[in-house]
Amino acid sequence: MVFWNLIVYLGDEKSKTLNIMLNTDLQTYLFDEVKTRYFSTRSEMIEALRKLFNVKNDAIYRRLRGETLLTPEEIVLLAQTYKISLDSFIFQRSDALFFTFNPFIRTVKTIEDYLEGIHQDLLMLNRLPQVHIYNAWAEIPFFFYMFFPRLFSLKMYVFGRTIWQLEHLQKTKFDFDIIPLPMIQKSQEILKLYRNLPTTELWSLNLMGNTLNQIEYHVNSGGFKNLADALVLCQDMYDLVNHMEAMTAHNKKFPLDLKPEGSSGGGMVVYHNEMTYTSNTIYVTSSVGRTIYTTYGNPNFLKTSDERMCDYTTDWFNSVMQKSQNLQSERSRKYFFDNLRKRVDIVRNRIDRQLKEDDEVI
Repeated sequence: MVFWNLIVYLGDEKSKTLNIMLNTDLQTYLFDEVKTRYFSTRSEMIEALRKLFNVKNDAIYRRLRGETLLTPEEIVLLAQTYKISLDSFIFQRSDALFFTFNPFIRTVKTIEDYLEGIHQDLLMLNRLPQVHIYNAWAEIPFFFYMFFPRLFSLKMYVFGRTIWQLEHLQKTKFDFDIIPLPMIQKSQEILKLYRNLPTTELWSLNLMGNTLNQIEYHVNSGGFKNLADALVLCQDMYDLVNHMEAMTAHNKKFPLDLKPEGSSGGGMVVYHNEMTYTSNTIYVTSSVGRTIYTTYGNPNFLKTSDERMCDYTTDWFNSVMQKSQNLQSERSRKYFFDNLRKRVDIVRNRIDRQLKEDDEVI
């Protein structure tokens, strides 16, 4: 509303010059944001804008040069299509920030809806030049569950029941066939895209807690169709820790069935941090722009490309990494992953004892 009030106020003859200046600056801001966030080349952007505005190429060039001003309708169409906040232009020096929230963009009615959104984002990230991703994880990196389809199925089951309230899961106990094969296959496509991306990771010793708690909760609540599956999941967790250790040692993400020397995965540098607690935060940098994803009501996330927020996040990551232990050190790496394995063993042994006690009662 503030934007439209300004347009109305500046619409009289006395303010005509100021109106043109405002619109020219806004137009430059909008095109710069679109180019930075969504396109690696100018020609790609011109083709997309031509289709969006349903005009010829020369009309787009005139708008890009500022010879033709965008109409109010075109400004709204551009801002809505590319999720750009007009408030960010008007209140550049305020504390107001613009975020998008993925449930408002794509309502999750099926697990496939959620995976497709992630798939599209990763396709876009893989096209960015000089891309690098900084991750701060409160639990196991989400994409790493995809190395083990049974663990991935558990996470999708939990999210489907509790967050997305999917009706078909509400009265269904968990088993390893609960997630259809096409979604497992989609997860492998997503994992491959993620493995290609170079990342810097901040991990803590609490990584395993959330999923181990979920496994144990489903044992105690009768959520497993087959209770023995809980021990299988614990073994998958143990094997995942081992694979995470191997990838950390080689500074590379690679599949379970390949040796690091024979894979072409993206680089991975891992820091152990116990000083700072954070929600899952993904910070994407590239030569054409930066974007932040942070969980809000996991696995949903907020997303922003606000320059001030990106600058703040850059400083935050740099500060935390300076106070963290690089796990390239063999001694530090052994301490870290041995600790994770012990945490898995504690829960696995507790579940094993409980299942044996239940058998004795029966």
